[in-house]
Amino acid sequence: MTDTAERARADDIKVKLADKRWRMENLWLILDEDKRVVRFVPREEQERFYVERHTRNFVPKSRKYGISTGVVLDYLDDCVFALPGNPVHAAHVDFRDDDAREKLQIARFAWTEGPNHPDPAIAAIWRGLHGRNPLVTDNKSELIWANGSKQQASTSFMGGTPSRMHISEFGPLAAQFPDRATKVLRGTMNAVPMSGIMDVETTMEGGTFGECAAIFDQAMQNEGKKLNALEWKMFFIP
Repeated sequence: MTDTAERARADDIKVKLADKRWRMENLWLILDEDKRVVRFVPREEQERFYVERHTRNFVPKSRKYGISTGVVLDYLDDCVFALPGNPVHAAHVDFRDDDAREKLQIARFAWTEGPNHPDPAIAAIWRGLHGRNPLVTDNKSELIWANGSKQQASTSFMGGTPSRMHISEFGPLAAQFPDRATKVLRGTMNAVPMSGIMDVETTMEGGTFGECAAIFDQAMQNEGKKLNALEWKMFFIP
């Protein structure tokens, strides 16, 4: 490819960066199950979730559909491409510290590996992104960018008013540690403003009892309804 053609392609990609769907299908790198670095391409289940998502989403699921990875990258994209003066605060709450940190590591890997993208034109775009909006904080529990956006992960909410909240494995938490689940319900979930997005995805340990089952019941009762911002929408992935 000639230098002129490369520049033209780079200019074309810069225009496409305004399209979040294009970014989610082309920009981010992940490790696949064989620990190979690959471009993230949303699966059918992830794509449906992105398209049909509500402000309050409940996702009872089996494993290996990549819903957690999809949510982590979606939040990362919102943080990196936040509008000037409108930073995004995204948080991930998980059952165990190691699981929470693993989710933040997905975001960290996708960010740091961007300049190594196999597409040279996209790699060049990535180098520009790193230069204009560098990470200013990077530790086990949070990533903070120069634009003010931050992505956090822990077993409990870390404070502030997150506009994106991801709660993973709420079923096992509610079944094994009901007091902790109640604190998450009353504290963590209530910290998200009406205009924010909350995604709860979990395997359904605990059956018909506990805080997780209560959200499941609410989401089931809302099936087919026109929902307000605080009502739960069901995304069942068997």
